[in-house]
Amino acid sequence: MVRAVVVIGVSRTGNLQTLKAVHDGVRAMQKWAAGQGIDPDMIKVLSDEDGPVEVAQVKKAINDLVDLTTVQQLIVYFSGHGVNISRGEYWLLTGAPEDSNAAVNVTGSVELARTCGIRHVVFISDACRTAAEGIRAQSIRGSEIFPNVLDSSERPVDVFYAGGLGDPALEVKSHKKAVAGYRAVYTDSLVEALEGRRNVVVKDPDTFQAVNLIRLDDSGSNARGRIHLWPLSFYLQSDVLDRLIEAQVKPGVSQTPIARINSRDAWLAEVPAPAEAPPAPGAFTVPRVPSGSEELLKASRRLLEGAMAGAPPIAAAAAPAGSPEARITEPMTRIQRPFGPTHFEHGCGFKVRGARFASAESASVVASIPDPQRRILSIHGANPAANVLIEFDGGSGMLLPAIRGYVAAIKIERSVVVNVSYEPVDDSPRWAMTQPRQFELGRLRALLAASARLGVLQLRPADAGQLLDRIQAGTLIDPTLALYAAYALAEIQQSELIRKIQESLRRELTVGLFDLALLAGELRGRPGGSGDLYPPVPLLAQGWALMRAHRVALPDRLGDLENHRLESFWTLFDAQGVQLIRSALKSKEID
Repeated sequence: MVRAVVVIGVSRTGNLQTLKAVHDGVRAMQKWAAGQGIDPDMIKVLSDEDGPVEVAQVKKAINDLVDLTTVQQLIVYFSGHGVNISRGEYWLLTGAPEDSNAAVNVTGSVELARTCGIRHVVFISDACRTAAEGIRAQSIRGSEIFPNVLDSSERPVDVFYAGGLGDPALEVKSHKKAVAGYRAVYTDSLVEALEGRRNVVVKDPDTFQAVNLIRLDDSGSNARGRIHLWPLSFYLQSDVLDRLIEAQVKPGVSQTPIARINSRDAWLAEVPAPAEAPPAPGAFTVPRVPSGSEELLKASRRLLEGAMAGAPPIAAAAAPAGSPEARITEPMTRIQRPFGPTHFEHGCGFKVRGARFASAESASVVASIPDPQRRILSIHGANPAANVLIEFDGGSGMLLPAIRGYVAAIKIERSVVVNVSYEPVDDSPRWAMTQPRQFELGRLRALLAASARLGVLQLRPADAGQLLDRIQAGTLIDPTLALYAAYALAEIQQSELIRKIQESLRRELTVGLFDLALLAGELRGRPGGSGDLYPPVPLLAQGWALMRAHRVALPDRLGDLENHRLESFWTLFDAQGVQLIRSALKSKEID
């Protein structure tokens, strides 16, 4: 197998603290790659130890490897500062954040890597996933480092993160005499595993199935061990935490490695066959206190499995205060709680909790606010749908589709849009068809929303079919559930299932959702407002990181709209963004 490795290390960026362990990590990864027998010309090292690291350098290194057409596995490793903006991942290079493009848009790069022509691409990120702080950091847009090419087929891309959403990637001071200075906890653990220095039995934390971290191949006397991805991900979760405990990291600071693995039986390293059998499974498991991120992931998984199996819901009051279940079920309860009318005179409208409507505009329907409390918005003329600009008190706003026969319930908490539920109005045929399952659908919708906001919504391929069955009520498909499910399915590269969801919506509503078309790869190179897609921009904030990867062009008057988004789970614009949309509606650039 022809393999290649791109190693990127950036210890200094902007006015952020200089990272002390980056260069040692870069050298360790370079040494490991050389020890794998990878051709030196296939090992590209970009480190600010040698000067500034720029996006153009990274792009060239990867494009050169893609252009060879012979590379079968490409590993892209990064050590440095990272941020998470609206659920999009970014690596900061030397010029960030002053230069908003001097960063790697990891989310968009992963998307492009799927069709670059290389059979297996792996991203390894030893970087923080904390929220960006300050206006400059929040305006980072980054660049995609893979070429925008359409190969004949989509291939698996795997991603290893040093921590969960919101986690830092920690450096700790070494207490070992032989190792001076600071060490990157995640990279140290990773390299030792990849070099075969850890011959252990790993337990899948979900199934408790035991498997060797080092697997033997079938080449007889020349037997070699291989490090496969799934066992490695479980090992890193446990070993990183053990290292943090050993380093006596202060309470409240946690880091739980997360992996998004889509390949079935891929491996990352070949190592000498172990001379001894690994210890018994029980010997690997040591008493420890799981981190908050790890427990949240497990809680989300348990709740999702229960919801898909039709198990009775776990009441928020029944979960101990502060427990992982409570952190998910408490927002679930708030999201699921019904409010406002279910009847609208013209069979279509919006209602809001946590804010008030200030105005509403559309190029194709009549929007009015009949309620003195300004919490109800009535729509007349949606056939089958229309884009509506909704402005709230305070000047922020959203661009949402009004769908005939549906009311959209908008729920806002602390100026953040946490959920928008599209539910049938009470005098439509859909109401009677969905009413028997309304509570179940509402619970699943709230669970997906709460888990996604916390960054712990993870599906496995085996879940996909069962989830699709659950989001439908008879022949109908819930628009909001379809949206949440599509983003979860995109993480495990289930583009075909996303297309099926979009087809179901089109069949039922005669409209399509922009986000589903984006995630299914249908919008590459197309204008965002074309066809029967609503609205012409992503509904969920995390969709924006994919826009440039797919080269989706916004209408001219909305070209700067991305820079006027507010931090919110659903896309929310500031007053200037609202004005841009208003201008586009008046000029008929969007209708």
